[in-house]
Amino acid sequence: MLNVLLSADFMKIFVPSIIAITVAFFSHRSAVTRQLNEQRRQERVKYLVSAFRSLMMASNNPNLSEAALSFRDASIGIQFLGTADQAEMMRAAIHKIVNKGDVNLDPLLSSLREDLRAELKLGPLHGTPVYWTHPNLTPSQFHQ
Repeated sequence: MLNVLLSADFMKIFVPSIIAITVAFFSHRSAVTRQLNEQRRQERVKYLVSAFRSLMMASNNPNLSEAALSFRDASIGIQFLGTADQAEMMRAAIHKIVNKGDVNLDPLLSSLREDLRAELKLGPLHGTPVYWTHPNLTPSQFHQ
């Protein structure tokens, strides 16, 4: 039996087979890891885009109940999937709203926008985000 295992014919088949199986295993493992990382990235982008939209809706919105809901939704997304700096800016914004009733969200919005644009491989935009919230404006007033 030992002679068969040590024979040249057996080694010609066994060694390449082991190499092929090992390469296939690590290739599959690498592909699965890449796919999981891409899915995580897509979920993070989706949450942060939603948080960015919600924060924009909360900013300068005269409808306080709508602004509060939007701010809450943005807070959840940012604290869950934002960077450490963004989560800290969100915590500070919540603290300021609770204690002072007002907060400047421009730094947080800019950070989110920069992060998302980098993640999506888009070029940077300069300046602060522009928000425009006029829920009482009708579509016919746009064309005047």
